[in-house]
Amino acid sequence: MEWFDKNATALIAAGAALLSALIAGGFALLGAWLNNRQNNQSLKLKIQYEKSKESRGVLLEKGEEAFSCATRWANHSRSLLTAHRRYMLGNIGLIERDELIRTFADPDTFYRLHVLIPIYFPQLHENLNLCGNYLEKANQIANGFDPDLSDKKEDLKALTEARNNYRESIALFKIKLQQELVSKIIE
Repeated sequence: MEWFDKNATALIAAGAALLSALIAGGFALLGAWLNNRQNNQSLKLKIQYEKSKESRGVLLEKGEEAFSCATRWANHSRSLLTAHRRYMLGNIGLIERDELIRTFADPDTFYRLHVLIPIYFPQLHENLNLCGNYLEKANQIANGFDPDLSDKKEDLKALTEARNNYRESIALFKIKLQQELVSKIIE
């Protein structure tokens, strides 16, 4: 006991130092853990932001490509329908019409547009199908026309109506595509 009495102060000081070191070490570990947790959260947010940025970039790129394809498709279709109309009016012959149609045919643009829309803008797929339906109807009218057997006035009126419906639907489709792209930019 005597030894304890002589060394009590030293033992208390050593115990206090050990307790202080344990408390300081505990706080250091807690601080490091909290710092690592915050860094992990920041890293996750940064990765999420980068993914979102890349995704938005791809979406905008594909949207621009889809818009360009829609414009080319509209221009080619307008030329095709004009060739049909000129034939129906008697301004050109069947061979000339078919040659013009071959000249303006662009299946790659049509195909690319029909790949891009369902993948990147599925909400516009129905609008795109509507455009195709109007164009198909106009083509059916024109391809069914026979200068000797058809009612020229009635067929021209039906072609004009289908052509106008197509023109309006493709314009509406392009507007909706623009709106989708703007909404993706704002996000």
